[in-house]
Amino acid sequence: MAARKAELARQREARRETEDTSTRELVLAFEAAFAEGLRTATASLEQVSAASELSGVTSSVQKLHQDVAAASTFIPSSTLERSTRSLSELEGAIRTKKEALVPK
Repeated sequence: MAARKAELARQREARRETEDTSTRELVLAFEAAFAEGLRTATASLEQVSAASELSGVTSSVQKLHQDVAAASTFIPSSTLERSTRSLSELEGAIRTKKEALVPK
């Protein structure tokens, strides 16, 4: 009986380690994809020279928001907050750029 309990405990621990590893891999994959998307959107924003070109950057930000929402079930809260803050800053930069480009 004790051997069976020890075996079940070992199996639970192995399963937990596997789940931890897969979650960690998901978080790392999200962070890498988010960083690349943010870099791309920021670079695109810097190259915008007309208000009509902002739609591409805006759609990139919307896609990043969707990615963050989808990943919110498994990423740590600190990563979620950092990602959301980065997107808010980028949206602010888009507004600033739009105000600078739109004639008054």
